[in-house]
Amino acid sequence: MAALSFQNLIHDLIVKPICGLREFIVASLYLSSPTSSVARYLKPRDHFAAHDGVRFEGYYTRILTEDRGTIIIIFSSVPDAKNCPYFVHASYTPPRVPPQGLSLSSSATKICKDSFPNVIRYVPGISYDTLQAFSLEAEGVGSYTIEEERQGYQMAFDDGLSISVNLSKRSPLFPDAPFRPPHGIFASLGILLPLHWHIFSSSSQANYEIKKDDHTIMKGTGIAHAEKNWGNSFPKAWTWIQGISKDNRVTFASAGGAILAGTAYMINYRSDKVHISFAPPWTIMLGGRGLFISERLDPEKKTVIIDVSNFTSRLIVHASAPLDKDTWLPLHCPLYEGHGNQAAHESFAATIIIEVFQRRFIRSSWMHVETTVLEDSALEFGGLYNK
Repeated sequence: MAALSFQNLIHDLIVKPICGLREFIVASLYLSSPTSSVARYLKPRDHFAAHDGVRFEGYYTRILTEDRGTIIIIFSSVPDAKNCPYFVHASYTPPRVPPQGLSLSSSATKICKDSFPNVIRYVPGISYDTLQAFSLEAEGVGSYTIEEERQGYQMAFDDGLSISVNLSKRSPLFPDAPFRPPHGIFASLGILLPLHWHIFSSSSQANYEIKKDDHTIMKGTGIAHAEKNWGNSFPKAWTWIQGISKDNRVTFASAGGAILAGTAYMINYRSDKVHISFAPPWTIMLGGRGLFISERLDPEKKTVIIDVSNFTSRLIVHASAPLDKDTWLPLHCPLYEGHGNQAAHESFAATIIIEVFQRRFIRSSWMHVETTVLEDSALEFGGLYNK
């Protein structure tokens, strides 16, 4: 135990600062070069791969199934935590209102599996030009494998339930910069920021199969959203919103919460007309006020309203979900002390209404571009908002 404590002390005093200094230098080079001339000589980092010197890493995939239900798979690690350091979640939530011509009895029943394996091992693979291949191996549960062209889950549980998912046709958040996370170069600040977020794919093809005792109970092709969080601390309170249109024309994702001394959001909207992304400094609020963003949250009524803009683009987002507790899924989160907390609840019956505006000049009027309604979307309240 003394040797282990000494190792932890060395890690905290030496390894973490070195990692932070490296990330800070990279970020400084980017920030000092608006034309990205320096960036051409720096290989972009694949932030979906493992990060050294961070307290937690969590991988999350949501699959919108053929019946408009939701499959969720989570692999989450807080290696130094004393309370449930490793967590794996797999669930299927049927649609609240099934598509026309499909009854609820035609869908699989609700499935929810929470596992706390002894360890989740990170196994690096081939380093491609586009990404770092790797696999996460959860002892006694299954694996999550990331390759250049395909990704997938293979999971088996003690009660005979098994889940197989194969992901392909990845759609990076920024197709021209597939490594770039929502907050761009600020991801290179590493441990200098408490929390980071990366969307690996906003829309992948997902072939899934769920079996019970080798009997297929659900099989089909859906649309997957895959992302990751990493850092040293989770916000005290947070919201998360995600949706995909039925025709896969529009994707939306938003994550925000209390961080450092204020509140910040990362928001991404993409359609066949526009692609708009917001991140700090545009989305920072201090004392509940921001220069370019405002929010109205009501966790008890399950509503979130966000109005955010920069000089040329603006989004007004209204997300709401049913109050029915049966439509909300409790989730364990990678808090500092570990998992085993059910610190968040998610609904997959949310509706997101997004109004999009643009203008050519700062002082000109906003011009309406489009209004999108995304049904069967995800809405999460966590931490102090988890009511």
